[in-house]
Amino acid sequence: MYRLKKLPFSINLSTKAINMKLTSAMFALGELNGVLSSIKDLDIILKYIYVLEAIESNAIDDYHITKQEVFLRISAVNHNNEMARLTTNYIRAMNISYKDLLNNGVFDVKLIKSVQHFVEPDNSDFRKIPGLKVFNKLTDEVIYVPPQKEQSIKNYIDNLLTYTNDIEDDYHPLIKAALIHFQYEAIHPFEKGNGRSGRILNVLFLRKKELLKYPVFNISKYFNKTKKDYLDLLKDCHNDHKKIEQFVFYYLNAVEVSANNTIIEIQNLQKKIDDAKVEIKGKITKLDYQDFVNHIFKYPYTKNEIFRSQLNISRNTASKYLKELVSINILKQIKVGKEVIYVNKYLST
Repeated sequence: MYRLKKLPFSINLSTKAINMKLTSAMFALGELNGVLSSIKDLDIILKYIYVLEAIESNAIDDYHITKQEVFLRISAVNHNNEMARLTTNYIRAMNISYKDLLNNGVFDVKLIKSVQHFVEPDNSDFRKIPGLKVFNKLTDEVIYVPPQKEQSIKNYIDNLLTYTNDIEDDYHPLIKAALIHFQYEAIHPFEKGNGRSGRILNVLFLRKKELLKYPVFNISKYFNKTKKDYLDLLKDCHNDHKKIEQFVFYYLNAVEVSANNTIIEIQNLQKKIDDAKVEIKGKITKLDYQDFVNHIFKYPYTKNEIFRSQLNISRNTASKYLKELVSINILKQIKVGKEVIYVNKYLST
């Protein structure tokens, strides 16, 4: 049986193809960071990209959901939607683990288990029982048998963390990000949820190395769109380390494409926010239009209870403003069960 190697790997990754792709990926990240430095409504945009990334990452593991279902869950509606719960947990993991990383500055077991706890609350301890095999969900074939013994898993994780935090080698940090992502998935430390927690940790590593200004990066969209290649390359690398060069090239291309796509997503959202400001300004009496715009983009599916709490106004005043915004076609009123929900028209599709 193939035995997983520990980091650092002794592989030549300074090929012409990788160096060229590394250059273009870094250029795209630079462009993304430039956009992130100039946007006006950062908190809103961070939250929105988190939603997109969470949806795509969960979809890779065959947990499918729409943006609308997630927005309803954020507004404390559709409590029984399990896919919505998984997605909002993913978003919480991104938020809280990013703050933990800012405070502590290092990757450690606590950070890994914290991320995993939100992704899979019932599977946040390292595997203790042997027998786990990794299957390709598209073909049902066994991809790989990860380390089986609990102590072996801990040893591999310790090695991964040492490499992440301390070891300086000849690889560019973006190439290290690819290797760390592969190695985490190969260790497969938990019973389930490894892919989702691994993709969160990957974005956090990019932020730790200052390759991203903020952990705002919808890379899972690319992984999901090229899911067969993603899974096949991980499988090939598990069984033949010589194939890691191909995975690194794939990962660098994912970074380049995802950075460019994230720029488009940010710019499109910023335009919608700006358009909403123009439409609302001066049309709603006795209300700071900026506060309201902030609210409807943070809570695209809102309700009276949340609206009045966030803006610190009475129920009657909230009802008045919500009706005015429906009348000028900024919000659309719908019913979900017995609840009246107000939908931001800019994010309703």
